[in-house]
Amino acid sequence: MNKYQLYILAFLSITLLTPPSILAEDDTEIIKKLKRSHRITLIQLGNPARVFFKKYFKNYTIAASCTGSFKNAGDYETILGMINLNDKNIKYVALVYKKPGKVKSYQIAEYKNLYKSEKDIKVIGTECHSLMGTKRINKSISGANAARAGIHGRIKTVNEYDTICITPGPTEFKCFQYDRKSDKFISVGGWIT
Repeated sequence: MNKYQLYILAFLSITLLTPPSILAEDDTEIIKKLKRSHRITLIQLGNPARVFFKKYFKNYTIAASCTGSFKNAGDYETILGMINLNDKNIKYVALVYKKPGKVKSYQIAEYKNLYKSEKDIKVIGTECHSLMGTKRINKSISGANAARAGIHGRIKTVNEYDTICITPGPTEFKCFQYDRKSDKFISVGGWIT
């Protein structure tokens, strides 16, 4: 195992094994930070995606986001990890451009009743990885050293576009890629710690 693989393994172990309780903050402070982050992300989305979000996801607050090219080569498309603070549902959605100025959303995953308290908001996460980045992660999580460290998983890409990984829980990542045949995002694997 080379230095880079050890670095990724150590990073994944530390970041994914840190229980949210260790990172505890006051609940009102967590919500304030979430709403501040939400406003910043809305500004970064750009006008067409921002208008789309406000129209179709107005009851949701963005907790995590990342950008990549998931469906259209070279376009900056966005993944949002969102939470409805009223009914406590979590959604992961991809916003992609159909044509200039026109946005389409793809629901990647939805979790009902997963969010129990404000501290659980910190678990919501998104990661966007290039094809090579995904291959490096797969090599790090599928080897014998990863298994000894308590990391188990595999990612098998289906195309050359970027991969999306989401966190449905504090010790789990699920990864997805866009599939042209089915016109949806499909699971390509993931890992647990």
